[in-house]
Amino acid sequence: MLQRVVIFSDQANIDLRGIYNWLADQAGPFVALAYVERISAFIHRLDLASERGTLRDDLMPGLRIIGFEVV
Repeated sequence: MLQRVVIFSDQANIDLRGIYNWLADQAGPFVALAYVERISAFIHRLDLASERGTLRDDLMPGLRIIGFEVV
């Protein structure tokens, strides 16, 4: 199985901070931190089997869409 290195772009880090800030305002810092940590852990697990999900070349070449914590 191919193993890849997961690297967060600057925009991804900005987005995670934005998610944290919004959620901290809505639900508190503990909930926000736990959620952002789960997102980060989920993304880091893409190092193996990184070609999961639905390929969406129509939106951007190589883009794949995967679900996270379906409620």
